[in-house]
Amino acid sequence: MGIARRVCAVLLTAAALLGVARLVVPATAGPDGEPPGVARQLAFLRAALDDGAGEDAQALFPEGWFFAHALYGLARVELGLRKPAGRRAGELREARWALARLESPAGTAPFDPGLTPAYGIFWQGWTNWLRGGVLALQPADRRDPAEVARFAEASAAIGAAFDASGTPYLAAYPGQAWPVDSTVAVASLRLHDALLPAARPPAAPSSAAPSMQAPPGTPPPPRFAGTVARWLDGVRQRLDPGTGLLPHRVDPATGAPAEVAVPPPRASSNGSWWTSTRCSLARST
Repeated sequence: MGIARRVCAVLLTAAALLGVARLVVPATAGPDGEPPGVARQLAFLRAALDDGAGEDAQALFPEGWFFAHALYGLARVELGLRKPAGRRAGELREARWALARLESPAGTAPFDPGLTPAYGIFWQGWTNWLRGGVLALQPADRRDPAEVARFAEASAAIGAAFDASGTPYLAAYPGQAWPVDSTVAVASLRLHDALLPAARPPAAPSSAAPSMQAPPGTPPPPRFAGTVARWLDGVRQRLDPGTGLLPHRVDPATGAPAEVAVPPPRASSNGSWWTSTRCSLARST
């Protein structure tokens, strides 16, 4: 139990350091952009994970094993993006290792394959975010075709689930939904459109007046632009009435807040991951 708590503490410290650094330095700041001490912390984490720290973390909370590996992989991605493209092999190898763990039977075990999308939006969102990170570490013209195809396939399944839903917040577990999980999944769709800009939907015939139609030759919008826009609209309609923020937990059928904050609002899962996913929401006026 002691090693699990230490691993969780180091994971959160590494994620915080990388998040703060990402706010003040470019993602490709070069070898000198590495936050001090992070490489040593990640080396410790990998050794701990090899020694069973994920299993220890699982004993603390239902997503312990998953988060131990997901945050490790994402921290490796962030570290790699600060290095020149030719010096990312180690980070790419480690991020792929973490992704394989998330996709393994142990990674999917706590989640329900019968949900839409399969295994729920928590598993899908975080796993797809790491898939995109693995691609981001590779030069665009030398990405692994199988990894590109898997990222595109998973993104399409996530997008289709949002498009078919009457709520912007999909279920993480049967009958349970938290906005933070859908936020990460939508961020992965935005990442898809940034990494694979050529993967655009075919242009549909327009019924708009000629003066309102896009000029000939105008490229169609990004693949998931419509999905993201509809999601944001749904979110704006379901903000916490007391704070104007995203709620912590929602009704899985309607997306309405299941917990209404009493000022001053308490901390929630949303604050933990908002910076790392960099998915912003501007409230309408």
